[in-house]
Amino acid sequence: MKVPCRNGVQGPLTTFNQLCEIECDLGYELLENTYKCEERGNPLVYSWAQLVGTAECTPVVCGVPADTIHAKHPYTSVVFPNEAHYTCDLGYTLDQKGHGPKSFFTNCQANATFTPTQDCKPVICGACPLPQEGKGKYDHAHPVETSVRHYQQTCHYLCDHGYTQDNTPQGPRQYTLSCLATGEFSEPTLCVPVSCGTPIQFPFTKLRATDKWDWAHEDTVVYPKVVPYECDEGYTFTQVPGGPTEFEVNCQATGIFSQHQECRPVLCGNPPSVEHSQWNHARVVYLERVTYRCDYGYTLDGEAGGESMRAITCGSNGEFEEETPVCLPVKCGVPHSAPHGQLLPPVQMDSEIDFGMAPLVYQCNSGYSTDVADSAWYPYDSNKFQVACQADGTFEDLVSCVNIDDCAYVDCGNYGECVDGISPSGVHMDDYTCACDSGYEITHHDSMIKQGEKTKRCTNINDCPLPLDENCGGLTDESARRRGGCVDLINEYDCLCQSGYEVKLLMSPPGNKTCEPRVCGIVPILDHMTTPLDGDEVDYDTPAWEYTCDDGYSLDGHASGRKSFTMRCTSAATFTAAKVCKPVSCGSPPIVRNSDESPEIDELIFPGKVTYTCEEGYSTDAHRDGPLSFEVGCQADGSKTTVERCKNIECGTVPEHDHASWDSENIFVYREKAKIECDDGFSLDQSMSPKARWYALSCLSDGTWAPTQEC
Repeated sequence: MKVPCRNGVQGPLTTFNQLCEIECDLGYELLENTYKCEERGNPLVYSWAQLVGTAECTPVVCGVPADTIHAKHPYTSVVFPNEAHYTCDLGYTLDQKGHGPKSFFTNCQANATFTPTQDCKPVICGACPLPQEGKGKYDHAHPVETSVRHYQQTCHYLCDHGYTQDNTPQGPRQYTLSCLATGEFSEPTLCVPVSCGTPIQFPFTKLRATDKWDWAHEDTVVYPKVVPYECDEGYTFTQVPGGPTEFEVNCQATGIFSQHQECRPVLCGNPPSVEHSQWNHARVVYLERVTYRCDYGYTLDGEAGGESMRAITCGSNGEFEEETPVCLPVKCGVPHSAPHGQLLPPVQMDSEIDFGMAPLVYQCNSGYSTDVADSAWYPYDSNKFQVACQADGTFEDLVSCVNIDDCAYVDCGNYGECVDGISPSGVHMDDYTCACDSGYEITHHDSMIKQGEKTKRCTNINDCPLPLDENCGGLTDESARRRGGCVDLINEYDCLCQSGYEVKLLMSPPGNKTCEPRVCGIVPILDHMTTPLDGDEVDYDTPAWEYTCDDGYSLDGHASGRKSFTMRCTSAATFTAAKVCKPVSCGSPPIVRNSDESPEIDELIFPGKVTYTCEEGYSTDAHRDGPLSFEVGCQADGSKTTVERCKNIECGTVPEHDHASWDSENIFVYREKAKIECDDGFSLDQSMSPKARWYALSCLSDGTWAPTQEC
């Protein structure tokens, strides 16, 4: 305190003005004051004034310091002239540098307020680091964010295409860096190239060393490296000799090698053709072999038992390494001579024959053949034979030429024997004879075996009537076929009739037989159809005749169905089955309202009719005296006749009413009612009841009105 009593400055402090006013120093305030001027001693004897008591000034209280974001301080009250100590949170400094000042003070002032605080700001790490060529820390990755990062903010990185964190194509491709309290970023996760594995060993290829690729020292191929290959000798991409052989395979971002060229064997093409041999005709490629096998009867030197198989190989230059083999036919020498035969040109008896030549053709002399049962007529079936040069260098055995048995083709009949000639001439009729029984003679007949040739037979006199093509009924008019055949007997004949015919005796010449058609009888009369042969008698020779259904009838009952069929007399003298002409159907009868149907049927067929009778109160023209019924018939074309309607009988207009109103324009019919309304001041019973103001007048079934009422 500078002045103990502020009120004692202007004048002395007395017991009358006894309290001492205390003034505290700046920054302090009066806590307690008992300091005053009191009288001491005995006023009657001796007294004096004396200052007694105490006074206390205490420092001003600023209180608990205010909170500041991102800083901590002691939560205790601060008094003048003390100070409060603030410490920035982790990652915060006063200058935003990682190692910058992290604390500050605020003083409690004399006016009980604190001096201003400072701001704790987040440490700045800077922009997200970019990859730097060669340093490797952030290689093959790029940040998503481009702005400056502060403490606890992050940088999100994406690995470049073809890079992951574990070398696998499906591995993680993202990582995050955090801005640390030191102003540095956390350590990154490396983005490493995707691995495609070890180089693939493709067929017929080998790895090729280049300036950029030393495959001998690398086990694993990673993106985006390239593996060089080259085809083995004898292989190219195009299969053409001298074609491209080098290619590269890329390790792709997917962890899969790119498509590779296929090293294909050099093509020698189709093997050269070798006559008289068998080989695989497919195209041949490098190192493949083609084996030629000489056909049966061929060897490489033309000698029987000689070598018959040789192989050639396709070389790396697209050419076959060996010469193409040649297959030669096996040799048999000159032909052999044949008894009763001769060698046919163009081959001569002194010609050299080999397996590759056509077989030698020998021909037996006239009347001779290799088959005793050969045809007796020239040209013979078996009078030639062939002899081939065989694969073993020998000829086939000669076939013997023998006398043809002409009797094998002759039937002298039951009354003679055939005798074959000893020295045949080649003319069949001259190379045999028939030794006939007594009473029979040799006659010449058309051969049943060889058309246009004759044969000998022992026959008796032919008793069949002449001309031969007209006996036993001759030919039919319709198809020109024989009705029967004549069988010659000894001193007589018989007729063998065809089916549908029977043997009859002729009146002239008497006793002769013939074949006549069997009779079926009178043409049948069938219901609902007609035929042009109605009433005629028919037999097996009669052509088929037609039946036609009458109008309104068909074979299936439909108007558009077939209407005719044919009938004929059969070989058994019976008629073929007849068909039935059915009446045409018109379908279901029509439904007519307010009528009764008679008869009640499900189907209306020709020429049926249905009668419709109108119910009471109905007629076909709506008049009380009009027709009450009509008919609907089924017509021949399957349609129905006109269908009428049963209409309500008309009563006409409403009769006149005094003191009333109604619909005077309408024509009322049976079952309808007209509303009659009394005029104002009128009713049906002189009452005021609303029900008595009107009534309904009915039209009756006989076309008259019900009794009227008066208003």
